[in-house]
Amino acid sequence: MSDEPKIIVDEDFKEQVEREKEEARRKAAAKHLDEGAEHASLPPASFESLVALLGTQAMAYLGVAPTEEANLQINLPLARFHIDLLELLQEKTRMNLTGIESDALKNWLFQLRMLYVETSKLGNTSNTTRKDLDSDQHQASSDTIYTP
Repeated sequence: MSDEPKIIVDEDFKEQVEREKEEARRKAAAKHLDEGAEHASLPPASFESLVALLGTQAMAYLGVAPTEEANLQINLPLARFHIDLLELLQEKTRMNLTGIESDALKNWLFQLRMLYVETSKLGNTSNTTRKDLDSDQHQASSDTIYTP
């Protein structure tokens, strides 16, 4: 007999490890394909997309929600910040925009400014939602008696 220790290799264990590695590679490849499909459904990056992104953020801070269930808190300073960003973008890109891009930016700014003024006139909005403001305005208008 020899004094060297005998090494016993568990072939089943090696096969199991290889199967697990292959399964992990397949899952990683499938996840990568899913992420690619998700990116494919996004619109291409454009000036209009940037303007819409900033404008939508400003609208959210002005309490305009896409659904009735959403009670977004009005935050006038953050709304003003996003409107200011759009104004800065307009100033820095002047004479470098297409007609469509320029018109889109002007329209967003006009609508946001009007909404900002309307919201700020409705009173203290530190912890108020758009729904609260609309109901207060409706009540105030129903209490008013107009005479010719």
